[in-house]
Amino acid sequence: MSEQPFWPPSRYVVPDIVSEEKKTLLCFPEDLLGNKARINFKKKLRVKLHIDLQMCYLGSPGLDLNYFLTTSIQLEVLQMKRYELIHHYYKELKTTLELNNYQNPPSYEDIKRTLYRTEFYAIWALECAFPLISMDTASVSQTKSSFDLLSDSIAVKDRRNIMFHTKRFTTTAKYLLDRWDELGILD
Repeated sequence: MSEQPFWPPSRYVVPDIVSEEKKTLLCFPEDLLGNKARINFKKKLRVKLHIDLQMCYLGSPGLDLNYFLTTSIQLEVLQMKRYELIHHYYKELKTTLELNNYQNPPSYEDIKRTLYRTEFYAIWALECAFPLISMDTASVSQTKSSFDLLSDSIAVKDRRNIMFHTKRFTTTAKYLLDRWDELGILD
């Protein structure tokens, strides 16, 4: 698929971002990992997921998708397959909603619009979550533990330097910042 942005030419307008009639709200689990699944192989495969609702949040699919695209994809895959990933996400979301008798699931165009309206969340994910996710674990193991950092300002600066200077972080940040600038998101 070619890189064709589906963002409208206008800039963010706060009422447009938070407009109630334009939102699709879904419940997203904060931590849905394999250890939350129980698998039973008697006669036929059955999988039960246990979702800890204490960590769930009610939000836009755009938040979920922007966070995923910003923090969880290798840069080369993001650059070449972004729109395929978005379309796959939409198909899986729609199928899941229909299987659960959700009335009026969002259209692909709705998902694209909400993705655009919540793009600011991707900026947060890049600045706040991605540095932690992309840290070089070998470098971190040589520094003080997180608890010890509370009383050592030099160690905090060292940890911050590690977080924001990994190759993965800097190359991804450059790509995303250039992309957002081209789209007018940073204006």
